[in-house]
Amino acid sequence: MPAPKTSSRGRSSQGLIIGMAILLLLLGGMVLDPQAGLACFGLAGLFSLVALWFAKGWTRYFSIVLFLVALLLAAAKFPDARRQHDTYREKATSGAPTPSP
Repeated sequence: MPAPKTSSRGRSSQGLIIGMAILLLLLGGMVLDPQAGLACFGLAGLFSLVALWFAKGWTRYFSIVLFLVALLLAAAKFPDARRQHDTYREKATSGAPTPSP
């Protein structure tokens, strides 16, 4: 019995998902806002997990590496994002008057 052929559509969608993860990693590193960078790294991690779930062969190993890189970069960006959020929360709850329209 011949082995089932893998469709080229499956390979191209895996490549697209991995490409999106790489793009989000690059975008997260270039953006200046820590919270936006953290969101980009988180999305890159999710995309790499999706690629890991459906991939076979070298793409599976590459998606594992992408996931670990996204996880490490998100952990490095988290303190800055938390500091920015704490500053925003203090300003929002300080009782400062809201501007009238």
